[in-house]
Amino acid sequence: MRKIGKKLAVLILLTMMSSMMSMSALAAGWIETETGWWYDNGDGTWPAASWQWLDGNNDGIAECYYFDENGWLAADTITPDGYLVNSDGAWVENDVVKTQTTENQSQTSEQTAAVQMRITVGDTELTATLEDNETARAIAEELPLTLRMLDLYGREMCYRFENAFPANEAAVTGYEVGDIIYWQPRHSFVIMYHQDGERFEMQKVGHINADAETIESLFGHGNVDVTFEIID
Repeated sequence: MRKIGKKLAVLILLTMMSSMMSMSALAAGWIETETGWWYDNGDGTWPAASWQWLDGNNDGIAECYYFDENGWLAADTITPDGYLVNSDGAWVENDVVKTQTTENQSQTSEQTAAVQMRITVGDTELTATLEDNETARAIAEELPLTLRMLDLYGREMCYRFENAFPANEAAVTGYEVGDIIYWQPRHSFVIMYHQDGERFEMQKVGHINADAETIESLFGHGNVDVTFEIID
């Protein structure tokens, strides 16, 4: 996707919107220009600086897309909050496109990933976006906490809680650097800081909003105290 100046992008979008508003009726849908793709909400507005669940082909299944502050679709990149989108702009995890039925389409990513967590290691602060599931909510209720995390297997920082958390959506899957997971057998709360390609049963809890290089440089130097707190 080519980048253009903010003012020019806004001018182009306003011009297109003005032309469409002159029509007797507006239809929602994808619009392609020489600059890239944007989405017409059908009422003279378009999504910007936000995620949107959209069922563009009306098949009953919506995919999640990120639009920048000027309304252009992000594609084949990492979004500002740390998520991967493919060449079509759809949010993917472990090479699988995230979807939901259109009956839940009113849930934007602001609703499904609204809870932000601060992670402090020494003088370094990172943020993470929590999943919208029972496990993440249960752990969030315990925060703030400072945990002595063990450096294990050259790939993960781990703290083992005394009591178990629910893990109703646990599944055998791979992971990405920066994933925060829960391993139920030993009540393990884990930050994955290095990729070794292993797949195992895990419950996704969240993802750190930083690139893999930053995360790998911060962890992997032995056991360390890590503070977790919810960002209000």
